[in-house]
Amino acid sequence: MTKSASLLLISHEYPPYVFGGIAYYSQQLAEWLGNKGWKVYVVTGKAGHKEGLKIEKRENVTIIRVYFPDIPPRWVLYAKIAEKYITFLINKGIRLVLSNNLLTGLIPSLRRHKVKTYTIHHGTVYAIMPFFESAPYIVNTNLNELIYYAGYPLLKTWQRKDINYSDFNIFVANHVKLEAEQLYPELISKIRQRSAVIYPGVEYKHLQILRQAYPRQRKRTLIVVFVGRLYYTKGITYAVETIETLYRQGYKEIQLWVFGTGPLRNWVIKKSRQLPVKYFGFVKRERLLTLMATHADVLLHPSLYEAAPMTIIEAQALGIPVVTFDLSWTGEFIIHGVNGYKIPLQDPQQLAEALLKAVELSPEKVALTAMRFDRDVTYSAFEKLLEKAIYE
Repeated sequence: MTKSASLLLISHEYPPYVFGGIAYYSQQLAEWLGNKGWKVYVVTGKAGHKEGLKIEKRENVTIIRVYFPDIPPRWVLYAKIAEKYITFLINKGIRLVLSNNLLTGLIPSLRRHKVKTYTIHHGTVYAIMPFFESAPYIVNTNLNELIYYAGYPLLKTWQRKDINYSDFNIFVANHVKLEAEQLYPELISKIRQRSAVIYPGVEYKHLQILRQAYPRQRKRTLIVVFVGRLYYTKGITYAVETIETLYRQGYKEIQLWVFGTGPLRNWVIKKSRQLPVKYFGFVKRERLLTLMATHADVLLHPSLYEAAPMTIIEAQALGIPVVTFDLSWTGEFIIHGVNGYKIPLQDPQQLAEALLKAVELSPEKVALTAMRFDRDVTYSAFEKLLEKAIYE
C-alpha cells in the first residue's frame, strides 16, 4: 500500500462531541489508520456557534469540526452544513470516503464526484419496531425516542439510499447485515456481493494491562454497572427495576452505578434517593474504563437493541461478565454461562438471579472471549478492503 494514501471519514459525532457509540468507533478507526500511515481527514461536529469551523491536527489525522444545532435529527443538520467542506476535500484529491450510515444518501456530492464510498452500517431500527406495537412500551418512552421511531419510514428510505449509493457496505455485526437483507429484498444481491461484516475493534492489549493493574478483589458489596444513554430503549428502567427487585428481597450489599446521560437522567437521580443507585453522569472513556476495571463486578446491559455494543466488548475484555436480555443481537456477543447470561425479555427477577450467578464466572475466560475483537485483527481486515479499493 502507498503509505501516503488519503481517505475521508464522515461522522456527525467524534470525541469530545459524543452522542453514542459511533463517536468512539470513528475515533478508534481514524487513529488506528493514522498510525498505519494513512492520511485521514475527519469531517465531524461540533465546533462552537461563534467559531463555526475548527480544525485540529493530530499526526496523520486532521479533524474538521463544523457547527450545527444540537437538536434531532442531528445527522441531517450536520449533512447539510458539512457537505461544502466534504466537497472541498474531494476537489483537493480525496477519492476514498468512509461514511457512517444515514449520511451517504444525504450528501449528494458523494455521487456527483468520482469517489469510492464505503458506508459503515451501525444498525437498523428494524429490530426495535416490535417493541412499540403495544401501549406499555410507548408510555415508558420519551418524546425524543418517539419522534425518532415515528420516522421509521423515512429512516428506512435513507438507509436504502445508503446501501444503493455505496460502492461497498460494511456491517458492524452479522445480525445488522441480516436485518438489511430483510428490509431491502430488492438489494439483497448487492448486499451479498458488495459488503462485509467487520466488528468494531477494541484496544484489547491495553485493556488487559488495565485489568492486571487493577485486579478486582471480592468485596462485600456487589457493584453492578450500567453504561449507556438514558433512554428507555437502552434498558435503564429495567436495570433499576432489577436492582430494586434484589433490594426488596433483602440483598442490601449491592449498588448500581449508572454512567451516562439522557432524557431519563432526572428519573435516575430520583431513584438514587430511594435505592442503592449511584449516578455518575457522563464520564470520559479512559476514566470510565479505569473505574470499571477497579470496581465493577457485573455489567447489566438490558438494552432492547444494539448493533455491536462497544460497552459489552470492552467490559468483557476487562474480565467483567455481562447480563442482557436474550434478543436477536445478543447471540454474537454473549456466550451463555461463559462470559455472561441471556435472560428472557421483561423478566427482572431472572435478571436479578443472573447477576448473582455472573459473579462466579471466571474473569480470565470472560476476557478471552473478547480477544477476537482486538482492533489489530478487526481493523486489519478493514484496511485490506481499503487497500483493495485504491487499486480497483
